[in-house]
Amino acid sequence: MSYNVHVTKALNWWHSEQHPITEADLEQVKSWIDLLPITYKKGRLTLEGANNEVMGILIAIAEQIGARVQGDEGEVYEGDYPIDPQMLAELERSKSMYVSPELPATNEYIESLIIGSELLHPKYGPGTVMEIINEQTDKELIVFFPSIGATKQILAYYAKLNMPNK
Repeated sequence: MSYNVHVTKALNWWHSEQHPITEADLEQVKSWIDLLPITYKKGRLTLEGANNEVMGILIAIAEQIGARVQGDEGEVYEGDYPIDPQMLAELERSKSMYVSPELPATNEYIESLIIGSELLHPKYGPGTVMEIINEQTDKELIVFFPSIGATKQILAYYAKLNMPNK
């Protein structure tokens, strides 16, 4: 099992559900999040197997949304972690291409998703809904992606899911 690092607004990451990162926060740092295999779960952002090369990005994300970076054991990461120049260049490229979309009032496809539904994620490709965690402002799903051989917890509108071409 690898070590996780969390971006949280809570004093301790395990209380993130009481002080969650909001959808507006996620939208604000979307281009950063897209650079790494970060998951949003229970009000926090988590990166499995984080190392010094990505710590600068996690700290930048946290600073931008008024949060903090914390390891599994509760230690807080801050300070000067350099951001990999290649990742920084990719971030700048993705920022210039990204236009913030409005969440649609309704999306029949996303609203119709149930356990077992097939979907298409822009980053991970085809997947299958394994669990639906909540259906509040954005439908929160656990999806199995064969391309990575793992499940991911995602927000349906935020991830811009599409119906797979059949």
